[in-house]
Amino acid sequence: MERRRLDRFGMNIPVMLEVHQWEGDGSFKGQKIEGILSDISEKGLGIISKYPLAIEMFVQITIVNEEQILPLIGKIIRIEILEPNEQFKYGCILSGTSLSRQLALQDYIHNKFGA
Repeated sequence: MERRRLDRFGMNIPVMLEVHQWEGDGSFKGQKIEGILSDISEKGLGIISKYPLAIEMFVQITIVNEEQILPLIGKIIRIEILEPNEQFKYGCILSGTSLSRQLALQDYIHNKFGA
């Protein structure tokens, strides 16, 4: 059974991820890590990183050198361990994405892939 309803396009683009975690005092602490955008669709994306993250975690994703794409917020819904590289591949759905960001992402995909 095919899960995907939207076209997903393979990529290999550097991204910066900002991960926020709750601290004991109720505040957020942000951490920036590097990753690779491995694929993208209008509703989700795949990211590869050497840093372990958890399902249900939210990450802010910034595509390096793509100013027209504002940072996106993704919720990790799937984790795959990539051996022997000791990396992780995260499947994320876009979350809390405004209409303007959705349209910018659609334009980006259309311009990059003609989709």
